[in-house]
Amino acid sequence: SGIPAVKVSFDRPHSDPWNFAFDPWQAPFVRWLARNGFVADFCTSVDLHANASVLSGYRLFLTAGHDEYWSRDMRTRLDTFVAGGGNAAIFSGNTCWWQVRFEANNRTLVCYKSRTADPDTRAAYKTTNWIDLVPPNPENSTIGLGWNLGASWTNPLPRPNTPFVVQRAEHWAFEGTGLGNGTGFGGAYVGSEVDALDFRRGADGRAYPTWLDGTPNTLTVLALADASTWDAQAKALGQSGEKSGYGAISIHS
Repeated sequence: SGIPAVKVSFDRPHSDPWNFAFDPWQAPFVRWLARNGFVADFCTSVDLHANASVLSGYRLFLTAGHDEYWSRDMRTRLDTFVAGGGNAAIFSGNTCWWQVRFEANNRTLVCYKSRTADPDTRAAYKTTNWIDLVPPNPENSTIGLGWNLGASWTNPLPRPNTPFVVQRAEHWAFEGTGLGNGTGFGGAYVGSEVDALDFRRGADGRAYPTWLDGTPNTLTVLALADASTWDAQAKALGQSGEKSGYGAISIHS
């Protein structure tokens, strides 16, 4: 019919191998964990939503790949975990971009993608981008970065080689890498969606958060990828438009 669905059942039949198979971004990460001796347990979004103690006893919450749809309870669980001394590592882009609800014993995901179209009368639970809620509740406050100022390249390759540029080579995250300030790395792997933040350039040329977008005031920008011309580059190739912006690697405590 061409009309987007606002509810999707986990019990629906389908034959799309892309959606039926294990997420192709997550599977390589799981194999990397195993090869390097990291012990991990696994949970689904529904587990994080429904089980208030799912993170109890753990030191680290980690998500990888493409973790776009989060319920308010999912965010609350993670916020509570981190506030209690837990750690979180977000190895994904476009993370926590939409607020969703679960229905039918958590077997149906609901997302109207519109604050006005959603019939739920609770303003805080409208299924739209977190930044569009009244009042706004940007995902930055939970995960550090957000997709509002990020970038996307979803057209067929070639995707532009857009390296992350080191902003703070002195940080322990770069120890032993040989990377210096201004050095680029990982350009072939930036995309298809990357998260960012509102930033300014200091007198030293490095990126600093403005703190105007919900980004935690403890966040440090480690590296920044400039994808501000992606839309123009895509159209120059005769492809459809893209979302221009930035990609950031950051850490906060």
